[in-house]
Amino acid sequence: ATRLLSDDADDIVDVEILEKYRPSFQHLGVPFVLEEQATVTDVVPGLSISRRATREIRSLVTSTDCTLVFL
Repeated sequence: ATRLLSDDADDIVDVEILEKYRPSFQHLGVPFVLEEQATVTDVVPGLSISRRATREIRSLVTSTDCTLVFL
């Protein structure tokens, strides 16, 4: 099931969410997965970041209970 963080998805700003919860993400070791071909200019230090093929990401997302997706 898909759950939105807000009824109005247009009000959600990825950077604000990331900054607000970054200490918890770091403490819990929450993994962040990027597509192999993604170009990232700013990577937040202290986060667990790995790169995976698109099909691997699809498999990860469908096999978990909860995901947070940043676009």
